[in-house]
Amino acid sequence: MLNFTDNDCADIFIMEIKKKYQRMDIETKLNNTYKEMAKEKRYTYLQVKIVQTGHYKKYDITNSFYVSAVHKKLKCFRILWDKRDSCQIYTRYIGN
Repeated sequence: MLNFTDNDCADIFIMEIKKKYQRMDIETKLNNTYKEMAKEKRYTYLQVKIVQTGHYKKYDITNSFYVSAVHKKLKCFRILWDKRDSCQIYTRYIGN
């Protein structure tokens, strides 16, 4: 699911692939589809919020995916969701 809540930055709200379908390039295709959707609506950035690396193995894998997909660490909020799960925000420049 892609949210358009900001003037310049679209937000990947949900992108989950069932475990049996992971590592089949579906994540990359879906991420690129989100990028194209955001560009069509004239957004400049794409962002995603995820639990920071080091809390859960499944999220560590997802963090690695976003880094490999050219997303840059923007900011980490220690208590955005709750005290246990720090929120890492990644952003990606997608152009005008």
